[in-house]
Amino acid sequence: MKGQREDANLGGDCTYFTYNFFMQKNIRKVIFMINKLHRKFPICNGRAERAPHIGRYCFPLCWRCLSIIIGILLYTTYLMVVKVSQNIGMLSMALFLCFPCVADSFIQRHTSYVSTNFNRCLTGFLAGIGMRAFVFYILAI
Repeated sequence: MKGQREDANLGGDCTYFTYNFFMQKNIRKVIFMINKLHRKFPICNGRAERAPHIGRYCFPLCWRCLSIIIGILLYTTYLMVVKVSQNIGMLSMALFLCFPCVADSFIQRHTSYVSTNFNRCLTGFLAGIGMRAFVFYILAI
């Protein structure tokens, strides 16, 4: 049969899907779940021109919000691997890292300036690290 092969390690016929089919199926599920969550709790502007596209699917979060989430996740992983001390330097670093995102958002909202997706991604990533550092500092008090 097409798409099936005999695998002695698994003891019988196993269906193997191509990588593209598997990725498309999972991407659709993830985007559907985020869309469902986004309808209940709108956390992002959700504009298609400011959102990443995967194939023909538009991600429901903009580059900035997605980068904030990635920054939070990566810095959380970093905190699990490396011992970081809680001091006033961490608090100032957290606020410093959040400032470009706040400034870019404020300027974009109140002037005719339009930020690029690269700027949104970069400032969002830094803000995600800063937010996670701020929470780490507050929880350590």
